[in-house]
Amino acid sequence: MLSDVKSFKPIIDERARVLILGTAPGAESLRKMQYYADPKNQFWTIIYSLFSMSPDQENSKRIRFVKDKRIALWDVLHSCFRPGSLDSSITGEAVNNFQDLFSEYPRVRCVAFNGSKAYEFFKRHVGLSQSMQFVQLPSTSPTPGKHVKSLEAKIKEWNRLKGFLD
Repeated sequence: MLSDVKSFKPIIDERARVLILGTAPGAESLRKMQYYADPKNQFWTIIYSLFSMSPDQENSKRIRFVKDKRIALWDVLHSCFRPGSLDSSITGEAVNNFQDLFSEYPRVRCVAFNGSKAYEFFKRHVGLSQSMQFVQLPSTSPTPGKHVKSLEAKIKEWNRLKGFLD
């Protein structure tokens, strides 16, 4: 059975320099109504490690942390149909309104994609403009894939974001 998935509101404020985009919330995130809520997902471990810190367990502290670091979070897809949490199963996708987001938050200078599917959907439906930097990063998902990397290798690649946060 197909599941109707809707994205959350973006976590962003006027200080944001980097926008990290996932594809769409997974099942555990939808259940908890939180970004990257699956404890097996490495997102929070990776983000905090960029600043040599251990992740907070409380969601409100995580949100404050990314905002304080000038990082914004959202998903490429506003809605889609997907059984479970696999991005490869997505159909019927509709994208979020990035034109309005970028107009409202002009200090965002880098869009980073959490995995290849987020990048593919954005490129196909929104397009890559010349006015911004785009960085495709390895997925933090716990789901094994073709090109799974170690946590250390992921952190090394994700570390590229720090140059946009200065």
